[in-house]
Amino acid sequence: MYARSNTDQGAFVSHAVWKAAFLFHIPDAITSSDVAPLMCAGATVFNAMYLYNVRPTDRVGIVGVSGLGHLAIQFAAKMGCEVIVFSGSESKREEVKCLGAREFYVTRAEGDFTIPYLPLLSKGLTIQGSFCASRGVHVKILTFAALHHIKPITQEFPLTVEGIEEAMAKLKKGEVRYRAVLVAGK
Repeated sequence: MYARSNTDQGAFVSHAVWKAAFLFHIPDAITSSDVAPLMCAGATVFNAMYLYNVRPTDRVGIVGVSGLGHLAIQFAAKMGCEVIVFSGSESKREEVKCLGAREFYVTRAEGDFTIPYLPLLSKGLTIQGSFCASRGVHVKILTFAALHHIKPITQEFPLTVEGIEEAMAKLKKGEVRYRAVLVAGK
């Protein structure tokens, strides 16, 4: 993804020196703890909606309530869309309604997840994903999130060996809801 060089761009640091042109202005309404999930998971879901011109009159389905899904629900709802959520867990019903979903369906798929393409094509429906957002989209997501008070649901851990180990252990057990954030000086 990032080519073969510049592999020293690690995230477990307390200080870094960068060219100002490579940095982003973080709006005052967004905390340092919230900005990392917004620029990662948030940018991924926002990018898909932005690039494919999601409109306020659209009906948007979100598959999965997770680190990406909980942000996708908020972005689509704040864009004015009718948000429908598909989850494998009934326990998330009330939470997704609070995040902005209008409808919620529990799905339990056996085997591989397959999509019947002919009904999609015949009805003009689209399934969209995204990978890396551009710098311009990152600026838009930060502005939009600040304006609409979109916040990731995070668990904070100290930026220490112990904090990293605890966060990774909880992540491995599926106990992080929904983004783990390492915080220096915590």
